[in-house]
Amino acid sequence: MSAARRMKASLSCPQCGAEVDNDPGDRVIECSFCRTRLFASSGGPLCYILDPSSGPREREERPLLPYWRFRGLRFRVEPTGEPRGALIDATVRAVDDPALPPSLGLRPQLGSLRLLDDPAGFPLPTLGDREALRAAWERLAALEAGRSLAERFVGETICLIYAPIEDLGGKEAALARGENEGAVSLTGIRFLPLRCPECNADLDASPGALGLGCSNCGRLWWFGAGEPVAIDYELGGSANGAAVALPFWKIGFQAEGLPLSDQGDLMQHAGAYARASAASGLPLHVFVPGFKVHPASMLRISRQLTCLELPEPVEGARGCGLRFEPVRLSATEAAEALLVVLAGMLRSPRQMRLQLPHASIRPVSLSLRYQVFHPSGRDLVEASSGYAIPKASISFGANL
Repeated sequence: MSAARRMKASLSCPQCGAEVDNDPGDRVIECSFCRTRLFASSGGPLCYILDPSSGPREREERPLLPYWRFRGLRFRVEPTGEPRGALIDATVRAVDDPALPPSLGLRPQLGSLRLLDDPAGFPLPTLGDREALRAAWERLAALEAGRSLAERFVGETICLIYAPIEDLGGKEAALARGENEGAVSLTGIRFLPLRCPECNADLDASPGALGLGCSNCGRLWWFGAGEPVAIDYELGGSANGAAVALPFWKIGFQAEGLPLSDQGDLMQHAGAYARASAASGLPLHVFVPGFKVHPASMLRISRQLTCLELPEPVEGARGCGLRFEPVRLSATEAAEALLVVLAGMLRSPRQMRLQLPHASIRPVSLSLRYQVFHPSGRDLVEASSGYAIPKASISFGANL
C-alpha cells in the first residue's frame, strides 16, 4: 500500500510544448524551460494514463480501466485512545468488478504516467473515491492488529490512473467501453496562470498549493474548479522583510458527551493549566495547520498552537510584503482532522479519550489565520510566544 518510490507524471507545457515532470494529482505546474506557472483547473479529478508509450493497437488489445490513487495522511485512534498517523499512498480499482486486480501494486512507480488533458471517451469510474477509500482502509485493517476507535484520512491528493488490463476472459473490453453509469464526472483541464487577479503579480508555484497569497498586494486566492476566488484571512503578528506567514485553520466546535463547555475546560484537560483561567468562557476551538506536515508533527503543532496565548489579529490587516506559505490543506480537510487533534490534546483522564469517538463533535465555525513567524537558524519562531517550528518540517510537508 505504501509507495517505496514516488510516482512521477509528465505533461507537455501548454505554453511552449516542453516536457514537464510533476507529481500525480498536483495541480500546480511550473515549466523549467519557459518559466510558465499554471494551475490545472478541472471539475473532476486529474486523470493519467499508465505506460502512455504503448501504441493504439496495443491499447485496443489491452483496454484501459480506471484506478483511484490516494496519497495523504491516515490517522487512527488506537484502542488506548492514542492517535497515530502515517502516510498512505494506495491505488484502488474504480470499477466495481471483483475480476479486476484490487490495486495496481508497484506498476505506477515502475512505469510512467502521463496527464490526460481531456478524458472524454475514457470509461467512467463506477466506484466513487469515498467508496474506494473505504475499500483501501479495509485492506489496511486486515494487515493491522486490533480495531481502531476511529479513523480519518486527511489532506489527500486524489487522481485517476488509467491502466492497461488483460486476462479477464473478455470482460475487460466491455468494462472499458464504460457501459455502466459513472460514479463521478470527468472534465477537461483548463490551465490558469498563477498570477494575482488584483495586481497581476506572480504567485508562488509551490507543490500542492490550493490557496496562494500575493506578497505584493496581500490578497489571498483560492484555486479550484473555476476562476481564483479571493478569501478572507486574519493576520497575527508583526512583519519584517524576512518574515514568513504560516496558515492555520481556526475551528470552533461543540462537543456533546464530553465535559468540555468552553476553552478553559479544553486547556485544563490538555494540561495547559496556566491558560485555563484566562481561556475560561471562550468558545471551544483548535488550530490546525493549513500547511502539510508529518502526521506526528501535525498533532504536535495543533496542540501547542491551540494552547498558546497568541495576540489578537489586527483587524483588516493585509500581509503586503510578506512571504506567504501556501495553504495546502482545505477547510474541509482540517475539519476532518478535528477528532484526532482532540485525541492528541487530551492528557487526562484516559477514559475521556476513549469517549471521544462516541461523542458528538461538530465544527461550528471555520476561519483562516495567518500567523507571522521569523527565521531563526533552522526554525521559524513566533515572536510573542517564542514557539518554534522547524523549517525542515514545512519543507518535508510540501512534498506530501
